[in-house]
Amino acid sequence: SALRRFGRFDRELDIGVPDETGRLEI
Repeated sequence: SALRRFGRFDRELDIGVPDETGRLEI
Protein backbone atom coordinates (compact mmCIF):
# COMPACT_ATOMS: atom_id res chain seq x y z
CA SER A 1 0.00 0.00 0.00
CA ALA A 2 2.75 2.43 0.96
CA LEU A 3 4.73 1.53 -2.15
CA ARG A 4 1.72 2.08 -4.39
CA ARG A 5 1.03 5.40 -2.70
CA PHE A 6 4.57 6.59 -3.38
CA GLY A 7 4.41 5.52 -7.02
CA ARG A 8 1.12 7.32 -7.46
CA PHE A 9 2.21 10.29 -5.33
CA ASP A 10 3.50 12.04 -8.45
CA ARG A 11 0.21 11.50 -10.26
CA GLU A 12 -1.86 12.37 -7.18
CA LEU A 13 -0.03 15.68 -6.85
CA ASP A 14 -0.74 16.42 -10.51
CA ILE A 15 -4.45 15.70 -10.06
CA GLY A 16 -4.54 17.04 -6.52
CA VAL A 17 -6.81 14.25 -5.27
CA PRO A 18 -6.51 12.28 -2.00
CA ASP A 19 -5.83 8.55 -1.68
CA GLU A 20 -9.51 7.92 -2.39
CA THR A 21 -8.95 8.40 -6.11
CA GLY A 22 -5.90 6.13 -6.10
CA ARG A 23 -7.97 3.36 -4.55
CA LEU A 24 -10.70 3.82 -7.14
CA GLU A 25 -8.17 3.53 -9.96
CA ILE A 26 -6.93 0.24 -8.57
